[in-house]
Amino acid sequence: MENTITINDALEIAKAEGMGAADSAIGGYGIEYVDFKGRVLAYVNLGDTYAETICIEDDLPFIGSWGDWLESAEAEYCEDTDTIRCGYCGEFTPIDCEDWRDVVCEFCGNKLG
Repeated sequence: MENTITINDALEIAKAEGMGAADSAIGGYGIEYVDFKGRVLAYVNLGDTYAETICIEDDLPFIGSWGDWLESAEAEYCEDTDTIRCGYCGEFTPIDCEDWRDVVCEFCGNKLG
């Protein structure tokens, strides 16, 4: 019978032995990093943006996906700074009116709504 490691086992390995050991244990493609506005996430690359994997932010390991983490970080940033991400150019632009659908991107000039 083949020894199968679960993502929870890999999390414990990451806590005890580090991300490199967790990467080897679950057959990942290496450790990668995402940096968003000063927040940094390290994760075991499993080849899919939304695959559950081993992640570390602020020295705290957890199970999650880097795609979900990035979406959450962007939403938090937008809420904290009262901005919205432009779907045309990707820049964050201030929400300067009551309805976000009336916002015009200050970078590319496109209406966002």
